[in-house]
Amino acid sequence: MNLSKSKIINYIKWQGLAMSTFVVVYGLCNYYASKQEKLYPLYFEWELNIPHIPLMMLIYRTLDIILIGVLFWLNEENMKKFSKAMIFSIFVAAPIFLIFPTQLGFPRLENFENFEIFYKVLYSLDKPHNLFPSMHVTYAALGLWTINKEHIEKKYLKYFTSFWLVLICSSIILVHQHHILDIPSGLLLALISYKIFISKN
Repeated sequence: MNLSKSKIINYIKWQGLAMSTFVVVYGLCNYYASKQEKLYPLYFEWELNIPHIPLMMLIYRTLDIILIGVLFWLNEENMKKFSKAMIFSIFVAAPIFLIFPTQLGFPRLENFENFEIFYKVLYSLDKPHNLFPSMHVTYAALGLWTINKEHIEKKYLKYFTSFWLVLICSSIILVHQHHILDIPSGLLLALISYKIFISKN
């Protein structure tokens, strides 16, 4: 966890570029989708019976820990590769978001028992249309896979990161922010991006 000035600058440069690209591209796609009359319900009817578990919002937000934690857990070269993979993935997802703007089947909460601030921020920033693929899953998978690759000698880390990713994939459903098909599509996009920018370099 050597945190040098060079490493901090590298993080600000590459993660700043990746997140800025995401905010602009995702935001424009989200705005466009919110104005469309035809939205695609890419979910199974039985999914609407999945319970909402407020506590899973804490797991959902651990993506923030990953995106901050890579400053400590990745070297400068892997940070660059990870950021490039993030940028690539949002540009691949963007045309899908534009062609297939989706409709969330779950109603958004009006009364909050727990974690109200998290839900209000989420609802204010993210209209429920850029669902397929789930960029939440894509970025979480990319981050955890890259961390695992750099520290491959730590055998326990593979199991820990895999379990963490399973929890995040579950959380996007249990906080009623996504549907089932959004998970494998998000993982597939992460895998493609990982193969191109990280695993073969």
